[in-house]
Amino acid sequence: MAIEFHKIWIEQCEAAQGIKERHGVQKALGYLIGEKLLQFVQTANDHPEFAKELPRFVAEVRRMFHPSLLRDYLQNAERLGVFGYACSEEDHELRKKEEVPVWFHLVSNISMRIRTWCGAGGC
Repeated sequence: MAIEFHKIWIEQCEAAQGIKERHGVQKALGYLIGEKLLQFVQTANDHPEFAKELPRFVAEVRRMFHPSLLRDYLQNAERLGVFGYACSEEDHELRKKEEVPVWFHLVSNISMRIRTWCGAGGC
């Protein structure tokens, strides 16, 4: 049986539940939205099978978290991407200076798309 990489979001949502239980809601939101959904959206730009799964991924995120938590996260998230939720503030600032600025521009653009899909009232 072939691995269906475009369905990886299911395992990522399950992992986010564990993070939520062990480390709290903000870490889970950072992991799932700020990292995994962000990467998924980027991948969906070039892979139709990922784009097809995107509405299901967003629907599951909406199911997992109360709308007020999603709204607050999406309105206030400043640190997105792979290290956004896991790094200290100091480490994150250092990475922003060291890494290619294009990456941070890309993350910003994708995060705006996620906010748009979720609507003004949050996911």
